[in-house]
Amino acid sequence: YGDHRDLPSFPTRRSSDLKIHGMTFTRPVQPGEVVRYDSRVVWTGRSRLVAYIRATTKGEQTVDGFITFVYVDDHGKSRPHGINIEAETEEEKQLQEQASAL
Repeated sequence: YGDHRDLPSFPTRRSSDLKIHGMTFTRPVQPGEVVRYDSRVVWTGRSRLVAYIRATTKGEQTVDGFITFVYVDDHGKSRPHGINIEAETEEEKQLQEQASAL
């Protein structure tokens, strides 16, 4: 994982949202509260990227889950993206294991 600048360029015009997986809400967000979203790619397949997303409010987690993106060509057909992610920490390994099961 490390610094996001280490990742190859991923043109957003060629990615397509495939599925949002089981977002778990732990508490409601009140009007006026500031929500911080953090995300990172935790698993890659041939053409898929799975990102883990966590939102916090006042330092408390409010929601987390996974979203899958598919890299596509100009005709909307999936194609290899050439990105490889390797987990380094225990948390990253657990997230990668969860993501690979989706």
